[in-house]
Amino acid sequence: MSVEENIQLATTPLSTGLRLHYAERGDLIGEAIVFLHGYSDSWFSFSRVLPLLAPSYHAFALTQRGHGDSDKPECCYTPEDFAADVNAFMDAVGIEEAILVGASTGALFAQRMALSYPRRVGHLVLIGAQTPANEAVMGLVEEVRALEDPVPPEFVRVFQESTIYQPVPQELLDTVV
Repeated sequence: MSVEENIQLATTPLSTGLRLHYAERGDLIGEAIVFLHGYSDSWFSFSRVLPLLAPSYHAFALTQRGHGDSDKPECCYTPEDFAADVNAFMDAVGIEEAILVGASTGALFAQRMALSYPRRVGHLVLIGAQTPANEAVMGLVEEVRALEDPVPPEFVRVFQESTIYQPVPQELLDTVV
């Protein structure tokens, strides 16, 4: 399915037993870039970045386990599980080595990927990487753990707005929420 700016959406089964949804753009034989989103996001976090990349790159923006249109298993959400999914994804789409870009908690998973599968990571880019837990982070963790389905839309909007550094178009924010 085509989105915009030649972005293709697909789903692939992994050897870890999951199916991951992802967006893909660029030259099929170009240098691979794999983007990993943060908690509560999806591939869409990079929807405005993908069109800006040189078309010579082969970019993949994953929707990680438990998010969006990817599988949501009952268990197994450690950094090691997310890293194993990225490794399995690279196998599934035929990538030997990639530039790995992680944002927010995606940076944590990118770091774990680089530590566990170093030969697969050519370069590592961390955006908004987490620092050791502090009072504010622990408060958010407690608040998130107390959430029940469905998550209140007000919480989602306030959370997403709190992560924005510069203004974004209202349409983009509404889609993310």
